Amino acid sequence: MRTYLLTGAGNGIAQSIRSRLIADGDLVIETDLIKPEEKPDDRPFFTADLRRFEDLDRIISYIRDKGICLNGLIHTAMLHHGGLDTCTYDQFIDAYKVGVAAPFYLMQKLNSLFAKNAAAVLIGSTRFLMSQPNWESYAAAKGGLYALNHALAMTLAGKVRVNLIAPGWIDSSNRGQFSAAEKRSQPAGRVGTPDDVAALCRFLLSNEAGFITGAVFTVDGGMTRQMIYPGEFGWDFTP
Repeated sequence: MRTYLLTGAGNGIAQSIRSRLIADGDLVIETDLIKPEEKPDDRPFFTADLRRFEDLDRIISYIRDKGICLNGLIHTAMLHHGGLDTCTYDQFIDAYKVGVAAPFYLMQKLNSLFAKNAAAVLIGSTRFLMSQPNWESYAAAKGGLYALNHALAMTLAGKVRVNLIAPGWIDSSNRGQFSAAEKRSQPAGRVGTPDDVAALCRFLLSNEAGFITGAVFTVDGGMTRQMIYPGEFGWDFTP
């Protein structure tokens, strides 16, 4: 049995990752701001605000005191507080604390507790290289996570592999129904699902990915590679 720490456990992508790991018989230690009202099992769950040292230290102390040898860390937790029009200074810093400082601190303090052939997967976003108006807090934090990925991979070379997945449009709220135009905006012909990300995450955690570290994997149905000209291929723009 392998043991993993999963942050942001309440979001759709994290839930799909959790399901895959548990199906393989792995133990998942989960953290999120709010504990589900009906948790389906008795596996460890920490109600934690990753902006707070004391909450991070509580998780770290549990893993150390239980003598747990971690096989991996999956960081999905993130905050979005908008951008120039709405985001305060403190909110911007909060987004960075959760998105970048928290995984750095966890990796730093758990460094000695990782098993041989351990792996970390950071869930980023294609917004580290493209954006929309008023997404500065989120985009900047995801950009920081992108840089943290390759830095950690070099520091932990030979001990822990570190990779980043950059999802595009993922139906994490289980909306399910999309218009023909929405599907056509994706070269793959559909909007992504949490399982699309979870499948790759599971592979990157496995020994089959043993020669992969410091890499970034884009899971966006080809959206960031699509040339867009108004009036062509069904695209329109009405300001």
